[in-house]
Amino acid sequence: SPPLPGDTRVVHIGRLSAERGVHELVGLAERLIPYGVRMDVIGAAAPGVRPLLRDAQRVGLLDWFGYVPNRHALRMAEGALAGLSLARDTVRTPPTKIMDYMGRGLPVITTPPGAPLVEPVGCGLVVPLDVDAVLNAVLDLKENPARRVKLGALGHAEARLRHHWPDQAAAFARQAESWAGLAAHALAV
Repeated sequence: SPPLPGDTRVVHIGRLSAERGVHELVGLAERLIPYGVRMDVIGAAAPGVRPLLRDAQRVGLLDWFGYVPNRHALRMAEGALAGLSLARDTVRTPPTKIMDYMGRGLPVITTPPGAPLVEPVGCGLVVPLDVDAVLNAVLDLKENPARRVKLGALGHAEARLRHHWPDQAAAFARQAESWAGLAAHALAV
């Protein structure tokens, strides 16, 4: 099992762009400072938002690590208070970073595009793309350690059940073979 969620930092893993809530992340980071919560931002940034992230890091609002290979980024996320996914409604598919957060036992705070992954499992909070709403969700989890642990555990259990590659590889290979019209097992798994 992953480490329990802590109460001193939130994390965002993945591409950074206006469409994926980078302006709201920076605004949230500034609002979290008085509460002793810092923000780790891990991921490559679109050229248009790099100056914003550099400036936010320079003045101490957040720590931006840039691109980090996924296996390292996931380890860096462990023990965070929550994983953030603040995509705009124009993002049509649930962000896969949510499954990464779940796999690391982190409660998820997401906007509506992530709701299909979070709500059925009960592993986080769905909020509007609004800094006040996200701030309130973070502070709610900060003040409620039992809830943090429960949400993280629910997400981790779901990730292990439905999204853990070693457990899903054989079924995936069978499905790929059926699509290819292969009668016998041909893929090495």
